[in-house]
Amino acid sequence: MNARLSARRYALVWLSVVILTAGCARRTASTAFLKTTEGSVEFTNELNHVRLEVAQGNSAKVTLTEKRTLDVGVPADNARPLRLRVRDRFASASAGSNFTASATAKQTEVVVTRGTLVVRGRSGCEKVVAGSLRTVETAALQGVKIDDFKVQVIHYGFKSTKPLAVDAPVIDCVADLLTDYRDARIALEGHSDDVGSKGYNMSLSRRRAEGVRRALVAAGIPAARIEVKAFGSSRPVVPGKTALGRAQNRRVELKVAGGH
Repeated sequence: MNARLSARRYALVWLSVVILTAGCARRTASTAFLKTTEGSVEFTNELNHVRLEVAQGNSAKVTLTEKRTLDVGVPADNARPLRLRVRDRFASASAGSNFTASATAKQTEVVVTRGTLVVRGRSGCEKVVAGSLRTVETAALQGVKIDDFKVQVIHYGFKSTKPLAVDAPVIDCVADLLTDYRDARIALEGHSDDVGSKGYNMSLSRRRAEGVRRALVAAGIPAARIEVKAFGSSRPVVPGKTALGRAQNRRVELKVAGGH
């Protein structure tokens, strides 16, 4: 597969390779099924400038097609998003995602067919939704202040403290951002919809923000750089009592500042 597979700690991997032949010309497609039971696995495909990290308890299906593109499938039951780098850019794919990466001399094109991919770009953590194409260039980020970045909002289900699968990759991207900008700080502002008592919603919004804080700390960000705020239902982004409005109000906003 023109790929390098390396295990960190005590990762266990199951690989299955399929060779396809078409007519007189030999054209091959190779597929690997990766499942990690301990530690993590790094899968590197140098041709497509993609590196995947399959964390403990996760799995992925990786195919190098006849056209030399890299197709990646992330099972819906994965415990967390799939971390990857496309050239020098960090990205994270939600559970249940499928995407394809194809490389040229100067850039890599990523096409998402299902789920969500969050890519770190010059404007911050950018979401690529199903049906979208994103061009990832090898442009350096030196000189860009973290204050200039925009970060996507994380949304939640009703009464839930678990981020929606399509928004969960934002946390990984923000952690990568804060790793590079070591003087930066982040404020996590938790919010709820208007269903329930004021006290309940204040507690729920705090627990949502605290959950993001724990995830960032687990990714290596010092807790001293993270501030948690809770607003309950006092700051809706959408007024009214509709189900759609309430869904938009169940959120954690991430605001980064102070790094160069």
